[in-house]
Amino acid sequence: TLLAGWLTIASGLNLITVLTAQGWIAPSAVWAAAAIAAVLIVGALVGRRLVAPVYLAPIIWGLAAVAVAESGQIIVAGMAAAAALALAVEAAVVGRKGAAI
Repeated sequence: TLLAGWLTIASGLNLITVLTAQGWIAPSAVWAAAAIAAVLIVGALVGRRLVAPVYLAPIIWGLAAVAVAESGQIIVAGMAAAAALALAVEAAVVGRKGAAI
């Protein structure tokens, strides 16, 4: 489950990196925000479906790392930090749900 979380965050962010490096898309906060939003949505849905907060841990860590790395771009950094916080809350909810099962 932990590996699946790593693959989720890596897939979303590496896809944008490759597309930018190949010149298929221009570097932009819009694309970064789209990747962050996609990772947030997939992470939340899969984390809830699996009832596994450990799946969300690497995604949270990766989004926090994006927030730090992109601190010069306030919108991207803020969105990554907000997504990490939202998934941390989701992990707590999923963890409580899993404990009750």
